[in-house]
Amino acid sequence: MRKKLVFGLLGLIVTILLVSCTKHGMTADSAISDDMDTMATTSEETGKSYKKSKASRYKKISRPKKAGLKAGFADDNKQFNYFLNFLEKYENNTTRVQTNIKNRVVLIVKDKRGNAIPNATITDTNNKSQTYSDGSFLSFKSSQYKVSHKQASSTITINKNSKTHIDIKLDTIYNPPSPMSVDIVFTLDTTGSMGEEIRRLKKTIELIYLNLSSVKTKVDIRFGMVLYKDIHDKYTTKTIPFTNDLKKFQDELNKVSAGGGGDTPEDLVSALRDTTTNMKWRQNGLKLVFVITDAPPHINYKDSKPYMHYAKIAKEKAIKIHTIGTGSLNIDGEYVLRQLSQYTNGKYIFLTYGEKGENDGGKTGSVSHHTGANFTTDKLEKIVIKFVKEDIADATNSNIKDDEYFEAVKIKDETKEQTINKLFDKAFSQIVDYSSTKITQNTLSILPISTTKQDKNQKLNAEYFTQQLLLSVKKNKTFKLIERKDLQKVLDEMKLQDSGLLDETKIVKFGKISGAEFLLMSKIYQKQNRYEIFIKLVKVSTAEVVSVTKVYIDKELGI
Repeated sequence: MRKKLVFGLLGLIVTILLVSCTKHGMTADSAISDDMDTMATTSEETGKSYKKSKASRYKKISRPKKAGLKAGFADDNKQFNYFLNFLEKYENNTTRVQTNIKNRVVLIVKDKRGNAIPNATITDTNNKSQTYSDGSFLSFKSSQYKVSHKQASSTITINKNSKTHIDIKLDTIYNPPSPMSVDIVFTLDTTGSMGEEIRRLKKTIELIYLNLSSVKTKVDIRFGMVLYKDIHDKYTTKTIPFTNDLKKFQDELNKVSAGGGGDTPEDLVSALRDTTTNMKWRQNGLKLVFVITDAPPHINYKDSKPYMHYAKIAKEKAIKIHTIGTGSLNIDGEYVLRQLSQYTNGKYIFLTYGEKGENDGGKTGSVSHHTGANFTTDKLEKIVIKFVKEDIADATNSNIKDDEYFEAVKIKDETKEQTINKLFDKAFSQIVDYSSTKITQNTLSILPISTTKQDKNQKLNAEYFTQQLLLSVKKNKTFKLIERKDLQKVLDEMKLQDSGLLDETKIVKFGKISGAEFLLMSKIYQKQNRYEIFIKLVKVSTAEVVSVTKVYIDKELGI
């Protein structure tokens, strides 16, 4: 049966969203309730051996969690280089609309206190757009933009030589509204056999009502739906307007039925049209969409615009589209859903059914996902809650910290070199994947890890870890390495004893002398029981940090 899980999962999502957003008056930094575990990565969730056991000596950590039902998600704006490689790899094997996003530049609009400004206005000669909850706007073209909020404004020109992330500070103060308006639309593929899940959903909506009836919130949340099937079904699309009346929303949701379809693709394009142009979004609120489907869209219907046309409309209105792949979603569907999410600053979510590693999907209980090791899994409803709460936190300048790092600990069954090699292999792989600019066999210089104090032991360990990092970079083969002896000559010529002394001007000069297009720069800190190393990839031509990660190393693994 297609779409076995969709409606039940939606009901659970809506329930916990509303409970979570109202439990403590929903201040932006309110914690997830005690029964909601926070997030992390384990071997069962990623298909990799990160679990603390004899099979593993290190782990990637976000926050601790317990095992639960699994959906994974990928942030393709965070792992931008990895996403570009994914698009290139599958572009000739999928039915999709081609887009050129390689020259992405992220503008971050802030007030004079450094706080993000959501819904700031961005205009160029052809378009007028808004910023997302974190003040961001994604530019994919060379253009001159006017950025404004209230009476303050600034102008910036973007071209192929621009940095990939640019902060724009306006001479104004942003004060978050109270309550904060939050509009959420579920865009649902309703083909298939869904009777059981609809019954579950009815019970869930009653729970929503019970949990909200006596709670006063500090956010004004409205829910809406866009239901869609295909052009030969009972209906192609059906729009359920926004409402903050839970009883009314319950009544509308109870009318939803599943059926129709037939061929695999469905009319997602018409659903995106209704979602972006027919729903009455509040201009100055937060705007989120969750597309839930197990099928790719039809892209060849007569008089139908490309799905990316509606992604562009969503981006202009600062509507963030998160996509959720379910059931038997194939690579065509994954490709399209990830295009939609990345372009609108959203994330691609995919249900997992116990499989290991990547998946081609296309059969029952098998969702296509090609996200490498850069995804975290958790309960689907908790992932959705996380995204909504992150947007609210961003818009109120009370960001939720989600610290990510790699850690190595001493295990008796493995040599310390083996453990350290695995650690740096993973760390450097993430550095490459998370690069905000495209990497294509560029030249790289690895600078010696700099120390924070004149300590002999720290210097010895910095040299040792530099050698181990060098081995991992060579093994990865993404870059053409500049020889170490040539690197030292350049440092000597610039009279630099410590690579940590390289500032922006010297980085550009270093690149010109050495021929390096990128630098890998690191710094070691000595803590009580471990070493902490911060690693950053720097694009020489602009002296911009395009990727960063950190590793924690047990002192027993040092010299």
